[in-house]
This record gives sequence, C-alpha cells and structure tokens, in this order.
Amino acid sequence: MAQTPQIKRLRTLYAMMAGIPDFGLNMGAWRSTKIGGDGWSRSNHVTDADLLALAENQAHTCGTSACMLGWAAAYPPFKALGLKYEDTDVCFRGAREYRAGANFFGLSFNDAMDLFYPVSSSGYTQKQVAMRRIRRLLLKFGAISQDRNREIALEDGGAE
Repeated sequence: MAQTPQIKRLRTLYAMMAGIPDFGLNMGAWRSTKIGGDGWSRSNHVTDADLLALAENQAHTCGTSACMLGWAAAYPPFKALGLKYEDTDVCFRGAREYRAGANFFGLSFNDAMDLFYPVSSSGYTQKQVAMRRIRRLLLKFGAISQDRNREIALEDGGAE
C-alpha cells in the first residue's frame, strides 16, 4: 500500500536545510565530526544539542555535521512525532535508516533513497544538492509548479 507523501514535513525539511550552513551538511553520514585534514568520522557522539547549536551559531567551527535525515531527527517538532537518532541510526516507529525516512516523510523506499542517499554533488555544494532533491519531490507530488521550482532554484543558487 502506497504511503501519502507528507508535504508539510518535506517543506519543513527544506526550510531547515536553507538555514543550515553549507559546512553543516554531510550527506555521507547520519552525523559526523571532523577528525582532521579532510577526514570525517561517523559518530554517535554528535547530539541533537550539538546540531541545534550549529544551526543557531553558524560560525561554529567544531566540524560537526549531519545529513538531511540526521538533521531532521534533531528537530524538536519532528522528534515529537517520533523521529529520533538512536545509537548510530535514525529511527521512526521501529524502522531504521532510509526506511525510517521513507515512513516519516510518507515516501516510497526509492524516493527516500533518491532524497537521502549520498551521491556526488556534481559541482554543487551538498546543501544545494539536498535542497534540489527536496524540490524535485515537491514537484513530483504537485506541491510546487515547475515555474516555482525554477524560481526557488535561482534564489537558492542551486540547480533545478
């Protein structure tokens, strides 16, 4: 049975990503910390409070980052709905990782993979890629028009 896409949640995720500094988004790990040089370490030591402090103080330079789903699991209204970061995974109602994201946002597993799975950024920042992916789903579900998608992409400095 198909799930109903949670458009409001996707829009909220988009607004969250818009407020995250570029260096705070690392699509390669749920949550991570910089370990020197260009190395990143997946970490269960990065707390919700660490991420929220980074979002508030964008000059924060400790190297803390997270992927979209890792950020979503730190957002208090999403946490109140059951999305959480536990051990080293994002969880929602017994589902873990990408399946948790699919269930929380009302997506097919394939749409969740398209949204959250790390891939090459093709010359764009990971933040621009993340925001483009959310817009693509909003467009697919009829929540924005193609014209509005183009307009937002120009405002955000990202690709369609």
